[in-house]
Amino acid sequence: MRIAIVSLVAIAVGLAAILAALLVHPYYAHRLADMVGSDHRGYRSIVHSDTMQAVNAARLSQGEETALAFFGASTIERLDIRRFGSTAVNLAYGGLTSRDVLQYARGNAAFAETRTVVVLAGFNDLAAGRSPREIADDIAALLALRLPSKPVLLVGVLPVNPANLGTASVSNEAIETLNDYLEATCREAANCRFVDPARGPHAFSAPLPASLDSGDGIHLNGAGNRQLADLVEMYLGQSARTRDDG
Repeated sequence: MRIAIVSLVAIAVGLAAILAALLVHPYYAHRLADMVGSDHRGYRSIVHSDTMQAVNAARLSQGEETALAFFGASTIERLDIRRFGSTAVNLAYGGLTSRDVLQYARGNAAFAETRTVVVLAGFNDLAAGRSPREIADDIAALLALRLPSKPVLLVGVLPVNPANLGTASVSNEAIETLNDYLEATCREAANCRFVDPARGPHAFSAPLPASLDSGDGIHLNGAGNRQLADLVEMYLGQSARTRDDG
């Protein structure tokens, strides 16, 4: 009897810890919502990371040369790469910092060899207290991994919606400062083109509009993902082959 009670208490404590983690970090709440099919508080994205990973696996298994690869964290991880054609793969992973992306790229031949690479990283660094200069240095090292003839599309960090951020402390002012650093870093590299998400016909205004917000103030919903794809596509100069109507 005593063992059973202890086991129940341990289970209850474990569940409470998981719940607390979800409340503190909306990203993991989103991933759990995707897994169980829930749309609670808008955490479920129209474009599912698991679906994109399945698309990646299918494409890589075919042995076809990759012409376009996406690297970064959760914002770019959710992008529906099917609209960019059959030779595009999404190698982004949620939670990565710019330093993580750098380390990952060093060990992944696709980063150096793929014809064109799209990178979006830096928000998680800001959330962890890293400075714009540190992040820019990582990006500079990342760009140096590719030959000058191999283009990189560097997308600036998207704005947030402070009203939905919860415990997060990243401001749009900090994001704007970081993007200034990233743009300057990109300008110094022969192979880089910077995409300022605050400019152009597909720009993201600050704060992040509710119509594009998944509900946590950081991640995009289906409409937001499509707008990001439009932005990237405009700079890549590619026509969409397939579109996800959400």
